[in-house]
Amino acid sequence: MDNSLFQGPAFNVSIPMIVPKKNLSRANGLSQLTFAAQNMLSPILAGALYPIVGLKGLLIIDFGTYFFAIFTILFQKIPQPEIKKATSRFLKTSLKDFAFAWNYIREKKGFQIILKNE
Repeated sequence: MDNSLFQGPAFNVSIPMIVPKKNLSRANGLSQLTFAAQNMLSPILAGALYPIVGLKGLLIIDFGTYFFAIFTILFQKIPQPEIKKATSRFLKTSLKDFAFAWNYIREKKGFQIILKNE
């Protein structure tokens, strides 16, 4: 299973809790750049290292980087957001959201054209 399935959304949600608002767009951009570089460079680096260190060496490097990442996360303090109780009922909220979406689609002619061409 792909680890980014769980780690990616959790990481992206934690960025606004850690980074000041004025640096948020920069932090999000660097985060996306890091994930893209990781997905592009790791197979290239693994392919280049395989003849040198072999599969056992690649596994040692993989575990070493994993534990290094876990070690750095242990010391990070992520503020927990306040949990708010739902004040309105599910049906009422759903209808309100549906009405908002319907009005939004009605106002955007280009969006209507895209929906009709499906």
